[in-house]
Amino acid sequence: IAKSVTEFWRRWHISLSSFFRDYVYIPLGGNRKGQLRTLFNVCVVFLATGLWHGASWNFVLWGLWHGLFSVLEDSGGLPVKRFQGKMLDRIYTLLVVVLGFTLFRADTLAQAGAMFAAMFTGVGLNWAGTATVCALLTPTFLLTLAFALLLSFPAAKRIQPKNDMVTLFGALGLLVLCMFNLSAGTFNPFIYFRF
Repeated sequence: IAKSVTEFWRRWHISLSSFFRDYVYIPLGGNRKGQLRTLFNVCVVFLATGLWHGASWNFVLWGLWHGLFSVLEDSGGLPVKRFQGKMLDRIYTLLVVVLGFTLFRADTLAQAGAMFAAMFTGVGLNWAGTATVCALLTPTFLLTLAFALLLSFPAAKRIQPKNDMVTLFGALGLLVLCMFNLSAGTFNPFIYFRF
């Protein structure tokens, strides 16, 4: 539901963002030394965020990718404010984030390039893997996906319960469902293994 990359980072990995804000961005001067220095500080923070995840060019480029779009938004280089309210803002943000996380997920830059080629041209798609993907589309997964998609749209505000207790128990129920789903899985890679 984020409407810009900047907003995405306010919502995503809040503890990591707070850490880099408090211990890198603010000590560098934050936004107190002019716009050019502020944009430089944002780039340094995102470069550090990439390196935080691992000493690989993929992570460095992932950090710089997000930093580039944050700087373009903050400097007015991207007219994200004109997109707001037109669903184009969310499509733009989703595209930037998905392309960025392709860099994050790939083991090498060559693999990232192959993933991008497959995404945009279909070249190199592994159609044999389609059966594997279809096997993952269980009724529980599809129901969770439908629920998540429903809550990602503005119409969800109209159907959200007004009662705080209903919201609390609904959130706890989803948490328990996610925990059961994770514990039942046979393959749970540690995200920071390469770090």
